[in-house]
This record gives sequence, structure tokens and C-alpha cells, in this order.
Amino acid sequence: QRGADGFNLFESLPGQLELFVDHVVPLLQDKGIFRREYPGATFRETLGLDKPVNRYTAARLARTAA
Repeated sequence: QRGADGFNLFESLPGQLELFVDHVVPLLQDKGIFRREYPGATFRETLGLDKPVNRYTAARLARTAA
């Protein structure tokens, strides 16, 4: 009846994360709840965020262009 924005997982017992990834994630993917692929190569790209300007690179490029 309700939605969730995400899940926080932590491994309290050794091997439990692997069990979750190997058994639960495929079930969620089959139901279309968990993505199989992402639109970006990085988390920033997947969120659709612009790459921040590196002030040191920008300053160096400005000096070489002048």
C-alpha cells in the first residue's frame, strides 16, 4: 500500500549481503522493481547532474587560452 524511496542495508552476519544480492535482487529485477541497467556510467550521470567545474582546471585553461 505504501512506497519506499530506498533501502539501507548493512551486513550484520558474514555472507548475508551476498545472499541478498544473489537471491533477492534477481527477484526484484524480475518484478521490475530493481534496475538491471542504469542510464549513466556514474552515479552523478544517472541522477542527471552536471559535472562540476574543477576550479584548478578552469584556471589553467583560462591561462593557456589567454
